[in-house]
Amino acid sequence: SQQQQAEDERTSFLFQNDGDEMQQVELAFPENNIVLHLTCQEDYSQSTGIAIWRGSEVLARYLMKYPEMIQKKTVLELGAGVGLLGLVAHRLGASRVLWTDGDERVLMNLRENIRTNLSVEQAVSRSLCPQLIWGQGLEAFRQLHGRSQVILGTDLFYMTKSLEPLFETIDQLLACDGIFVAVNSCASQSPISTVLQVASRYGFIWKKVSLKYPDKELANIDVLKDEDDFVYLFFRK
Repeated sequence: SQQQQAEDERTSFLFQNDGDEMQQVELAFPENNIVLHLTCQEDYSQSTGIAIWRGSEVLARYLMKYPEMIQKKTVLELGAGVGLLGLVAHRLGASRVLWTDGDERVLMNLRENIRTNLSVEQAVSRSLCPQLIWGQGLEAFRQLHGRSQVILGTDLFYMTKSLEPLFETIDQLLACDGIFVAVNSCASQSPISTVLQVASRYGFIWKKVSLKYPDKELANIDVLKDEDDFVYLFFRK
């Protein structure tokens, strides 16, 4: 059909719409047999939520290196944007994925990306995409969706005023023995030490691991460069 042909073209070709500056991007991770087609915006200044940030690609590759972190686990992605991490988690065998974002426009595009990359049956039975504003409606959200064993997020630490509601959200929605996995590649208003102070107040401890040296825990958080090449693993005390 013409509709099916249009969908095939959308997922097969890279194009840019001059009207809204959206483009179709193919991301391939051949070592894990994962190919994703994402509609996104190239210009970060227009909409940070509809752009692919480097941090999400860094964390995606980390998860693909350690798929056991995801396999058969319930996963929640915060600030999902275009949905890259949740889609990778789905392909790695997560038992359930929740993609969340607070922006309605972002959610519309996110849901389209999910429909593009998942079958109808998968999208209905294993994947949900609700709105979630950090610090708001958390009890109702938890009653509806439960707690997740893994929470994923990239570039969530950019605004100081968002740190408290962010970690309140993680505290309320993460399983007791769960893990919050984060990468921060963008410029932030606060140093990472401030982020970790907030995390500590909510009862979290953490490890910092390097993608270049994944078997070494990095204790000194201040002297190392290239912050966006590090992954933070947060656990409850």
